[in-house]
Amino acid sequence: MGNSAHYFLRRNLPNLITLGRIPLCFAAFFCAVMVMTNTDASPAYGLWGQVLLILTALTDYFDGMLARRLNALSRIGPVADQMMDKMVYCIIFPTLAVGIMQRDGDEHMMHAMFALGLCVTLLVRDHWVNFLRSIAWCRCRHTATNEC
Repeated sequence: MGNSAHYFLRRNLPNLITLGRIPLCFAAFFCAVMVMTNTDASPAYGLWGQVLLILTALTDYFDGMLARRLNALSRIGPVADQMMDKMVYCIIFPTLAVGIMQRDGDEHMMHAMFALGLCVTLLVRDHWVNFLRSIAWCRCRHTATNEC
């Protein structure tokens, strides 16, 4: 591998890991759908779905750590990280809620409502933090340039 390829990989590896959450998340979603729709589906789908969710969570941890360690901070990194977090929340938590409702019916409805409530809480929190960041950015910009 040449110097330019090594430099490119070093600068972009954290972003590539962040974007790697997309296929992991959809693969976990596929496993969940297979478990929910096939009564005779292999238990391996459930196991693989859990493994993929754990890998998704680990990539969320390691991409930021690696970016700081390699000093590979970029403008798109934090934005992509937030977007991937929202994608995971929007796909996985409702899928868990629906899966619990479909599989266990009324018996475990409280589990499904908890998963759905957790999803909504996390998404609202994410949007609230972004809103507060935009206000802070606007205030900083307004103070510096007298506009907002």
